[in-house]
Amino acid sequence: ANETILFTANASAKQVAMLACEAHYGVGQCKVGRCGGFTYYYRSSAKSCACSKAVGEYEWVFRNDGHQTVGSDYSALSKTSVAGDSLFTRRKAALGCSTDAWELVYADLGDCRVAPAPGPLGRRLARRPVRSR
Repeated sequence: ANETILFTANASAKQVAMLACEAHYGVGQCKVGRCGGFTYYYRSSAKSCACSKAVGEYEWVFRNDGHQTVGSDYSALSKTSVAGDSLFTRRKAALGCSTDAWELVYADLGDCRVAPAPGPLGRRLARRPVRSR
């Protein structure tokens, strides 16, 4: 999940998340899912809102309806904060629904450094990886 995506200056969070997902998995390979208070794009052939989701799968969250931590839709004991963050990338890091099942890959996806891209309204999203929070 280290792709560069192009989007217009007025792109919605949903559009940015879709473009990021398709940059990783391929155009037409992503769909919207919902689990608890998170709404996200994920790979169409992967499971959604299932503890058995494969390790290594990504989700691009574009709506957070009150969750405080990256995996709180699966485990109340999840540790990494996403409080107030409604556009981020997470990766399934462990089997099941343990406290460490999800890791935060990119925080504040929509607030990352933006640089001019080709085209009159284009913007390039340079995502900053998250090591720890």
